[in-house]
Amino acid sequence: MDRVSDRQAQAKARLDLGKALRVLRKNAGLTQEQVAHSMGIKPSKISEVENGRKGLRWYTVLRYVTAVNANLRELADEIERNPAATSGTSSQDIGSLTTECE
Repeated sequence: MDRVSDRQAQAKARLDLGKALRVLRKNAGLTQEQVAHSMGIKPSKISEVENGRKGLRWYTVLRYVTAVNANLRELADEIERNPAATSGTSSQDIGSLTTECE
């Protein structure tokens, strides 16, 4: 895969992950501010992640999922289930995201 394709795939994976995280947060009835407070980060970071502008390290994904009272299986299921969130990205592609949010 060339560099442009790799960057596009990573950007798409960030967007898909963000959409899935947003669904889990909303399903939990939480605001971005509540999740950010629980994680000890700024609400703007949650917005950046949910909108695909920032990626997350796995540790931070775990913190986010815990903050919304979900688990990694639910996250993977949401990525696979939600046509708006998957758009060709598998949960395996999400593993390539290593941009730190904090």
